[in-house]
Amino acid sequence: MAEFVTKSCPRCGKRPLDPRLEQCPYCGVPFELVPTSLSPEQLTAVTRHILRSGKFWAVVIALLAVVTAVLAGLIHWENGHVTDNVARNSSNQIAAVTGSISKQISSQIAAEFEQPRIQATIESVASQKASQSISNAVWGSLEAFRTEVREAQVQLIRTKGDLAALSNDLVTAQIAAQHVLSTVSNQPPYLQLVDQAVNFNGSNFVLALSFKPSNSNPVGQVDLAAGTYRQTARILAFTAHNVESVAEPTINAAGDGAVLHFTANKVDGLVIIELVFSDATIVRLESDTLEAPLTLPVAVDQMRLPRASR
Repeated sequence: MAEFVTKSCPRCGKRPLDPRLEQCPYCGVPFELVPTSLSPEQLTAVTRHILRSGKFWAVVIALLAVVTAVLAGLIHWENGHVTDNVARNSSNQIAAVTGSISKQISSQIAAEFEQPRIQATIESVASQKASQSISNAVWGSLEAFRTEVREAQVQLIRTKGDLAALSNDLVTAQIAAQHVLSTVSNQPPYLQLVDQAVNFNGSNFVLALSFKPSNSNPVGQVDLAAGTYRQTARILAFTAHNVESVAEPTINAAGDGAVLHFTANKVDGLVIIELVFSDATIVRLESDTLEAPLTLPVAVDQMRLPRASR
C-alpha cells in the first residue's frame, strides 16, 4: 500500500473527525501532517496533481537544461576523439541518465510534498516578507514625521527670537511714549528729589537738596514746609536757589517748623533747597508740588534724642 498525509494532534495523538479542522478541539494545538496509507487510485491522483504542477516542471526543465548543457560540453570536447559508435553509445547513455534523473527528481519532489513542515516554512517566509513590507512603510512615515518635527523646532526658535525683538521694541516704544507724554503734558510738574548732601557750617548742619521737574512745564508757585523730629534741632535758615523768586521763610517760635515760598519757572535746571539746622536731626518736607512727603536724616549718628517727658 502507498502512503499519504493526514492530520494528527502532536499532544494527544487524536485525529480530527472533520478534515477541515486546523486545531485539536481538545488541546487547542495545531494539527501536524502524518503519513498514512493510500489506495492506488489516491496515489494516481496525487501523482497526476504533482505532474500538473508548474513549479515541478520548472524545476525539471531547469535541471534538464543544466544536465544537457554539461553533457553537450563533454560531447563537444570528446567529439574529435571518439568514433560514431562511441557517440551513439553516449547518446544512449545520456538518454538513460536523463530518464534516471527525471525519476529521481519526481521521487524527491513527491517526498518533499509529503513533508508535514513544508507549509509551516512557507508561512514563516510569507510572514517575514509581510513584516519587512510593513516595517519599510512605517519607517518611511516615521522619517517624514521626524523631519517635520525638526522643521517645527527651527520655526519655533525663529518665532521666539522674533517675539523677543518685538518685546524689546515694545518696551522702547512705551518709554518713548511716556517721555513724549511727559513733554507735551499741560499739567504742572512734580519736584523729584535727585540728590542730597549734608555739610557743616561751623557747628551747624547744612542739608542741600536737588530737585528736577517731572516734565518740561514750569513748576510755578511752591509752598514747601519743613519740620524737625521732636524738637531735636532748630531750623536756622531755609532758602531756595536757581529759582525766579524766593521769600523769607516763616519759622515758628520753637524753631522746629518753617514754610518757604518761591517761584520756579525754569525748565532746564535743578532747583536747590538749602536748610540749616542747629543740631543733627531728622527733617520732614511736605508740599503739593512733591510726589510724596520726604523724611530725610541729617547726620543721625550725631543726633541727641530728646529726654522723655515726666
